[in-house]
Amino acid sequence: MVCSSKSTLALHCPRCGNIQMHEFSRFTIRQAHRQRLVCSCGHVQAIVASTCRRQYLFEIPCIVCGTSHIVAIDGKRFWRARADKIYCAQENLELGLVGDRRQIEETIRCDRAEVANLLGSDDGENIKNPPVMFQILNLVHDLAARGGIHCQCTNAVLEADILADRIVLKCINCGARQVIGAGSQADLEQASAMAAIELTRQRRRRHKANNRRSSEEVLT
Repeated sequence: MVCSSKSTLALHCPRCGNIQMHEFSRFTIRQAHRQRLVCSCGHVQAIVASTCRRQYLFEIPCIVCGTSHIVAIDGKRFWRARADKIYCAQENLELGLVGDRRQIEETIRCDRAEVANLLGSDDGENIKNPPVMFQILNLVHDLAARGGIHCQCTNAVLEADILADRIVLKCINCGARQVIGAGSQADLEQASAMAAIELTRQRRRRHKANNRRSSEEVLT
């Protein structure tokens, strides 16, 4: 096992949507007890709860389930020269990554590339918030695998259009659709609470004629 003298904790920021890197060394980690880990936007992302030799505890607020998770990271795992993802235990959604900074940056790049491949483009720059989009796509995929996406017609043929900040699910057969926001942590919170997705047909508005006949006829 390859270990390093430095480690990085990368956390998704629920306020600005960016991923903030927090770096530690074996020489400074002990002084980090109760230290606040703050994003560049000013939002407090986590608190270093404990810095024992064998285990490090981080208190990480989770906007999805509305609680603060105490995330315990084994000392060997924390200093391991790789990138491991950490998750919300209740919703199984990604909170961030821990490990070697270069490996973390490569993992983030691969995640962005995967989103870009789904879009059929060369990069993920058109996506407002790639980490959020990626997680909501996974949620939608899991719902589809469990048969949780429903359409009013009996011969549904589904397709998805991925836009900058939303996913549009459509039935090719009947035209029913549903729009799922995918640009913010609030969208992620809402998507994680979905038990099913119901596609509905858009109602067409009838335009009234400009020249309307009077209800009363004028007798001549």
